[in-house]
Amino acid sequence: MPKAVAKFRDHSNYRRDGWHSTDELHDFVFHANGDMSREIKMAFLPFHLPKRVRTGPAGRRHNSSTHGPVR
Repeated sequence: MPKAVAKFRDHSNYRRDGWHSTDELHDFVFHANGDMSREIKMAFLPFHLPKRVRTGPAGRRHNSSTHGPVR
């Protein structure tokens, strides 16, 4: 995640960090193209996407650990 935060800060329209900065959320303030006085506030909230759930016969979803239908 530090690489992503650095990329936001390296952007040509970056002005400053926003109010919140935790392990889970980072806020940034940018300026609009052609208008330095117009601020754009952006929140970066990364999250994990698990691997795809396998599907069984008839398109039923199955949990990979039990091989039973997910309800």
